[in-house]
Amino acid sequence: MATLSTTAPTLRPRAQRVHPHESNVRAIVALITAFIAQFFIVWLGLFISALTTFSSFGNH
Repeated sequence: MATLSTTAPTLRPRAQRVHPHESNVRAIVALITAFIAQFFIVWLGLFISALTTFSSFGNH
């Protein structure tokens, strides 16, 4: 128990420090997720508009 209490404070700052490579990967992942989200939202909007137009054609 004594060894754990002495090593814990020294390990905490190291865990908080982020490597530059890790930050790059996170930035790339964030960009990809944002791109996919925008793409998905655009296609969802097109799909909804197509559904509404088809339903309006069906009513007429």
